[in-house]
Amino acid sequence: MIKNLIFIILVFAATRCCSQISPGALYFDGTDDYVNLPFPSGFYSVVGTFPFTIEAWIRADSPNPFSEDVIISSRNETGTSTQGFKLSIFDGYLSFWGPGAQTNVPVNIKDGLCHHVAVVRQGTVMTAYIDGVAYSNLVDPGDISSTEPVYIGKWYNQFGNFTAYFMGVIKEVRVWSFARTQAEIQNNMNAVVSSSDPDLVDYFRFNEGSGTIVNDYGNGGMGGNYADIYGNAVWTTACPGCTPPSAKITAGGPLTFCSGGSVTLNAPNGANRTYQWKKGANLVSGATLSSYTATTGGNYRVIVTNTLTFCSKTTASATVVTVNPLPAAIITPQGSTTFCAGESVVLQANSGTGLTYQWRKGNGNINGATLQNYTALTGGTYKVTVTNANSCSKLSAGTVVTVNCREGKTGLDQMNLEVYPNPSGGMVTLRFYSPINQLCETTVNDLMGRQFFNLSIPATEGVNERNIDLSNFDKGIYFVKLKSNSGEFVKRIIVQ
Repeated sequence: MIKNLIFIILVFAATRCCSQISPGALYFDGTDDYVNLPFPSGFYSVVGTFPFTIEAWIRADSPNPFSEDVIISSRNETGTSTQGFKLSIFDGYLSFWGPGAQTNVPVNIKDGLCHHVAVVRQGTVMTAYIDGVAYSNLVDPGDISSTEPVYIGKWYNQFGNFTAYFMGVIKEVRVWSFARTQAEIQNNMNAVVSSSDPDLVDYFRFNEGSGTIVNDYGNGGMGGNYADIYGNAVWTTACPGCTPPSAKITAGGPLTFCSGGSVTLNAPNGANRTYQWKKGANLVSGATLSSYTATTGGNYRVIVTNTLTFCSKTTASATVVTVNPLPAAIITPQGSTTFCAGESVVLQANSGTGLTYQWRKGNGNINGATLQNYTALTGGTYKVTVTNANSCSKLSAGTVVTVNCREGKTGLDQMNLEVYPNPSGGMVTLRFYSPINQLCETTVNDLMGRQFFNLSIPATEGVNERNIDLSNFDKGIYFVKLKSNSGEFVKRIIVQ
């Protein structure tokens, strides 16, 4: 009678008082603490395959990263029943079990922080929410019908050989007989909800602050309007309800850029705040400032925590950063890059769809040189800037072109080198003048600089002649070079 009277008073206060969640909570030691819900609990109204929503504020404190910390469960003490369900923190991840399946949300929430967790079933679709952010990858647990006891903070395993407990803080446990929307979860997770809602079948606020009972503020109480605390669970004020801090992300620049670039993402800066940035489902190691510089593409969120109230909020919608790749920028010479004055070499850049080009010599652009190929006539270091359809550009490595000889006199005395007939398809004559008796070296090279002929010719003072057979040479352009103590001469000859 006294317990029922207390319950009526508290329900009246809840419906007439403020909408802010009280700071009260219950701390479970992970050894033998649990809350035993009376029969029939409101949980029994969400049995079978009906829609439901289960919510709670928790902070998992177990030092074992691989432990299972059970928030809510239904199972008999022998573990032999195939009935029941279980909401837990399994290896740090939010997990839900039913006879059909057990699956986890790939977000580690055993981080010393308070988190609001919820699981929602609509038909065969199971959705989990962590701090109001949806994760739609849970498998339908099947028929969770149960006539077994319902526990908060305790679970009997299926073999009946051990009992799992929860270590940490639990408060604001709510069970709804319908599938709540994300907006409803976000709007009410930091506020007291009305106990007159007929769909709120169980509601344990854990705000009593003393004693060995917790009151059921939901319509599912049905006369069993309280639950008993077992073990040494203690009252605390951790994980108080609060207005969550803002976690909106603003970008300091364009969110789409080229590889090698970056954008600074900014969370609202404020006193008594901590930050943890996320990329996809993973925390970014060391990213704990109010700003984060993103250099790679992905979906970015930030968790902002009020260090006074332990209330956290995760950005609901990800900020998408797109990084476009740079094009290749490679020069392939189409001939020798070493040649004589008057000759040239074609420099060819790599091809590709949507590419544009700008050729450079030294440190400056070559005016009008915007095609894939460029013909270099003079010595220097040539580069090409290649730009793709995303306006991403890359500068190639330098290609050195050397012009180190020319047709005509380069020695002390004019040797008047002649090569005839030119063009020729067979025997040609070299005619030259030597001012002294000396040994002359004669070579024939192609445009790539490859040597096809080499002969030392003893020359006497005066006019000298020597025949060279080019009949076995492929058709093309060749250079005949005559080198002696007097100097060096080069003549071009066409073999046809």
